[in-house]
Amino acid sequence: MQRYHNPWRANHEAVAVVFWLLLAAFAFASAGHWQLHPGAFRLFALLALLMALSWLPGALRLRALHANLSGRVQTFVTVAELAATTQKFQGQLWLGRGFEWERDQAQLAHDLLRVGPSRLTLRSTTTIGAHWLHGLAPREDDLAVPLTTLEGHLLVVGTTGAGKTRLFDLLISQAVLRGEAVLIIDPKGDRELRDNAERACSLAGRPEKFAAFHPAFPEHSCRIDPMATFGRHTELASRIAALMPSETGADPFKAFGQMAMSHIIAGLLLVEERPNLLKLRHYLEGGVDALVERALVTYCTQVDARFDREALLSKARDSHGRVQALIRHYRSRIAPERPSSVIDGLVNMHEHERVHFSKMVASLMPVLVMLTSGPLGPLLSPNPSDPDDPRDLMRMTDLINDGYVAYIGLDSLSDGMVGSAIGSLLIAELTSIAGDRYNYGVNNKPVSV
Repeated sequence: MQRYHNPWRANHEAVAVVFWLLLAAFAFASAGHWQLHPGAFRLFALLALLMALSWLPGALRLRALHANLSGRVQTFVTVAELAATTQKFQGQLWLGRGFEWERDQAQLAHDLLRVGPSRLTLRSTTTIGAHWLHGLAPREDDLAVPLTTLEGHLLVVGTTGAGKTRLFDLLISQAVLRGEAVLIIDPKGDRELRDNAERACSLAGRPEKFAAFHPAFPEHSCRIDPMATFGRHTELASRIAALMPSETGADPFKAFGQMAMSHIIAGLLLVEERPNLLKLRHYLEGGVDALVERALVTYCTQVDARFDREALLSKARDSHGRVQALIRHYRSRIAPERPSSVIDGLVNMHEHERVHFSKMVASLMPVLVMLTSGPLGPLLSPNPSDPDDPRDLMRMTDLINDGYVAYIGLDSLSDGMVGSAIGSLLIAELTSIAGDRYNYGVNNKPVSV
């Protein structure tokens, strides 16, 4: 059985030390003033001094425990020191210096809270936090946890200024030094966090693998296409529809908008054109006639070797006439034997009453306008063949497969709605990539998000 002594009591040992020292001093000083032999007083003084020394270790130990309650000096490590420390903890994540919370610390904290930490140590008026926690252990050592225990999710909780960002610095730097792909999604936008991630890339010997996205600094930001990765075209429509405001899960306007986007995306893929936010907005605002014409020509050419586009469209006066001629040809010659759900969906959109269609997609348009207006247009809907835009073009799959360290600032403090929408789209794409890795991935490299 382990004996437990409450260290938060009064320092009775110090009182005993002072008492025996005073008694020794009195006996030694008054040895010549009594009728007794002075040697007896000096011997008593020596014995009193020995008694004081016997009580001194306990008094100093208790005093040190109380002094530890005032906290310890905050220390920092450089990136180079962190790299050296990481080498010592292969296969582990170094969390810093501290102590493991066990039953002894729980009992000490319980007893201290009953006494009141403020009775044993001064409370700082300039810093936050319970500094007395550091006094619950006599020493602090390196703390590390196996990387396998952190697979999945890690939750970090703390009030403002508690050190969450510095902990993220520590986690990010070690992931970079391990050679992993790192994706940092920062809602607020912390410049120091971004700079530290870039510094870690330089230390790891791969400064070219750092990429940064921030809507507030479009001229210094890379371009990211949040619709570049998908398994089925319906995924893209679902990602954007999830951003639409809805009072109930069965909102007909939301369902109609999702269906319209799904038809447009399928049509773009049919004509071998990559869908993006700008194209969706263009066809929803301006009409799908041009896309319907291109899709019909493409599909008819694929399935009918005798299809003569020039002869069929030679009598058409305008784009509307060309579309109508193609629709008649598709329905009479192609659809009976080789119908296409993509073409049928686009034709239905084309024939839908325009005013009613505009009303049904009215709740969708603010989302698309928000994500395509101003500098956000080329940032989130990049044109890879634009020679006038020298900014890097990044896709989430490229960032992961090529081992990039990507800092993605959402600037939610300045524009919370746009920041939230961008974050939702990027996380939805990451979810799609995770599903692809889960289903088909072989020897997947670790990715820290």
